[in-house]
Amino acid sequence: MATQRDEVIQYKKIVERNVQKWKQETEKALEKDLDPIAEEIEELNKIKNPGPDEKKKAVDLQKAAREVIEKRMEASSGRLQQELRKVKRPEVDKSDNQSSRLMDKFHDDFGEGVEIEIPDAISKKYKALDSVTATVKPDDRAFSVGFKWSI
Repeated sequence: MATQRDEVIQYKKIVERNVQKWKQETEKALEKDLDPIAEEIEELNKIKNPGPDEKKKAVDLQKAAREVIEKRMEASSGRLQQELRKVKRPEVDKSDNQSSRLMDKFHDDFGEGVEIEIPDAISKKYKALDSVTATVKPDDRAFSVGFKWSI
């Protein structure tokens, strides 16, 4: 029979595996979504003295990248939340200090967030967009997933 400590460790492994799988899938999807924008940005970067049309195009590409990221992260977060809901949360007896401390550490570890990689052409052009942070926070009943980025 598994101890509470074992259940907490197993729970943490399953959640981490789900989050890492989600992260890889999201990065791959973002790269695919942003690839056409990245190609256009690379073409604009080749222009030494951009005129008003090129500057407007850069602003439009920045807006398009923001929209693509927002759309992808919203869709992606829903899938992650569905997967995390399937994971049975262990019941931790507060009198079991070791299991309780493990669960607290688990909460702390996930509260820091998961970095999502952005394709280089996008992050080089828009220095402010060097990462997207997805914060996966467990609470007593479920997980909340939030995202933070800037362009």
